[in-house]
Amino acid sequence: MTSAALQPFQFFSVNYLALVLIAALCATAGVFVVCRRVVFIGLALVESAALGVGFAFWSFGWIAAAGTLGAWWHTAGVPLSAVVFALLGTLVFSWQPRGGRVSGEAVVGAGYAVAAGLALLLVWNSAEGLEELQHLLRGDVLFVRPSQVMALGGLVLAVFGALALWHRPVLFSLFDPDMAASLGFRAGAWQRATFLAIGLVISLSAWTGGALLVFAMLVLPAVGALALADRFWQAVRLAIAFAVTAVTLGFWLAAHYNDPTPPAVIAVALGLLVTGALETRFGLRGLGRGVLAAGALGTLLCVAVAAADQLGHPLLPRQQTSSGAVARASHEHRHPAGDSSLDKVRARLHAAEPDTRLAAVRALCARGDLQAAALLHEALGDEDATVVAAALEALGTCSDRARSADAVARAAARLSPDLQLEAARLLLGWNDPRGIERLLAILASPDAAPFVRSDAVALLREHARTRFDYDPFAPPDSQANRSAIAAWRHWFEEHARGGESR
Repeated sequence: MTSAALQPFQFFSVNYLALVLIAALCATAGVFVVCRRVVFIGLALVESAALGVGFAFWSFGWIAAAGTLGAWWHTAGVPLSAVVFALLGTLVFSWQPRGGRVSGEAVVGAGYAVAAGLALLLVWNSAEGLEELQHLLRGDVLFVRPSQVMALGGLVLAVFGALALWHRPVLFSLFDPDMAASLGFRAGAWQRATFLAIGLVISLSAWTGGALLVFAMLVLPAVGALALADRFWQAVRLAIAFAVTAVTLGFWLAAHYNDPTPPAVIAVALGLLVTGALETRFGLRGLGRGVLAAGALGTLLCVAVAAADQLGHPLLPRQQTSSGAVARASHEHRHPAGDSSLDKVRARLHAAEPDTRLAAVRALCARGDLQAAALLHEALGDEDATVVAAALEALGTCSDRARSADAVARAAARLSPDLQLEAARLLLGWNDPRGIERLLAILASPDAAPFVRSDAVALLREHARTRFDYDPFAPPDSQANRSAIAAWRHWFEEHARGGESR
């Protein structure tokens, strides 16, 4: 692969590493799920995680006044609720009714319907969260955070470490309980522990990558690997190679052609299934395995590029600070005249459907040139919060920081407090003192949720390296908070305006 072809893995390193970790986890769990013929349980567990997300956002409304506990819940509530509800779903769905009137499949189906309905009901009655639930169901790795990658990395180490230590009791308990009992293993306990681990994998993966991607990686790699493998652990290795190859090629295609990532990954997975089918159907020995081996080696190279970027030692030269340099070069090669595709993106940016406008913003993020930046400035005035958030994220990668900072500062005053916080974070990343001004405005705003004010205080303390007694859970116009805001403003006038420059 050339340096230009590898650029997306460096520019979107966090997103790509999250995809690879999700692929490895879900492919491993998927072999167990497919071999046990409990694929529908996997889909039901994703809906259980969605119910956890819905509960977390619904609970934000009445836990806001809980002080420190409320702030902690605002940070950890979504992933924790997704995991807890998925684990509870695992226990429910693994229950086998006695008496023969209700089958285990019926329990799973009922659980799926209840979880999906309650998740929508809870989010509908919460102040926020519908966008997050849509992300959980459809999948979107554009806004993956490093903390999510760290959580997935820790889970990978835990899962593979557990399999290395306890692979014998796990396999015997799942596939031959009588033999497990004769060897002294408690088959029932090991089965429950294994399905709880699978529930943990599905919930954390769905929280990061969405239901569509997770379910696809749970099923497709396992199906393809089991068609090629002769032994169980060989199937696990082939499934992992299948999954990481699919996400690597799918991610590359999505980055270059401005497509959504999960469907691109699934399209590549379909192609890999076809190569495996050709090997087994026509006796083309080694075709499927060879493709997967080559894909695994290519993935190792791409992971090295992404990991080096995260460690602060990029392997590739940075062609501007834009994350869309490669897509831009590809676009210019295919369209020498230059503006035909940009006109299409501009038209999509003014479409009636928010999803179309969001796709246009992502396409502009992939271009990253000055014309794209100008259109992203327009997107800051969009009526849909998701589109504005995507535009702010995309502007963080643009090279024209001076104009972008002016556009963000002008638009920030019209945004909701949570988007103002993201705008302030972006301005501070550019060493623009107007980010401090925006944070002070959030502290004084009665419309800002306590958790937004809490994050604003944390950012102020980080940049000022000093503390004032502002309580984000008290009214902004209380005497103590007014005094704290005045102290922040005094500090800003003395230090920020004189000491910082763009």
